[in-house]
Amino acid sequence: MRNICLVLEYDGTRFNGFQKQPNENVRTIQGEIERALKEVTGEDINIYGSGRTDTGVSSEQQYANFFTDSKIDESVFKLAINSKLPPEISINKSFEVPEKFHARYSAIKRTYRYRILNSDVRSALRRNSTFRVKGDLDFEEMEKAWLSLHGLHDFDAYCKSNTNRKVMTCMIFEVDCYKIGDELVFIITGDTFLRGMVRLLIGTTIEIGKGKLKSTDLLDIVENKKRDKVKFSAGAEGLSLIKIEYSNSAFLL
Repeated sequence: MRNICLVLEYDGTRFNGFQKQPNENVRTIQGEIERALKEVTGEDINIYGSGRTDTGVSSEQQYANFFTDSKIDESVFKLAINSKLPPEISINKSFEVPEKFHARYSAIKRTYRYRILNSDVRSALRRNSTFRVKGDLDFEEMEKAWLSLHGLHDFDAYCKSNTNRKVMTCMIFEVDCYKIGDELVFIITGDTFLRGMVRLLIGTTIEIGKGKLKSTDLLDIVENKKRDKVKFSAGAEGLSLIKIEYSNSAFLL
């Protein structure tokens, strides 16, 4: 069987996350792509995504792979699948990869971006791509907190409780943040992320910006596993998976 890799983007606003759910009536990104593949190939195909984004979370760059007996040309798959997909999902590339390639387990880095709209007035055009926070935010304190996340940490305190994950350690390779107009933008790159981790981290960072916590509290909660100090998860609409990285050899046939 051939192993085909897809590079895709999607607006996750109206989807219950990437991962397929037991209830087939629930719309998911994986479910829509597998339905499209069934129409294109006539096969029942399971796809494997590089990241399991939550309900309402979008992606500018997601990878997925699947195995097929189809003889369709590797580069034509994207056009064939797109013709069967809803407008919120688009396959940008399709190509053949080695049998051992796995979109999730072969990935070495993932990058997320979170956008906060710091405004007392809501935005019609950015309602699905930013999380609005009213009132003044101390960006300098938020920046200090965010940049402290660099390195290897156990993020148990910033993981949703309903998880079966055993290892809570993540290596954070890069962190960055900046202001642009009325938006505060936060970037984080790691080898892996826990369920709900980025939105919980942002939630605490917002509390720091409001003066309810100190800039040192974000990392202190991580290091001392103070789960009770994590008060809320920032909205899904502000989060986007923007980049997946693999080693150069991952795609070599």
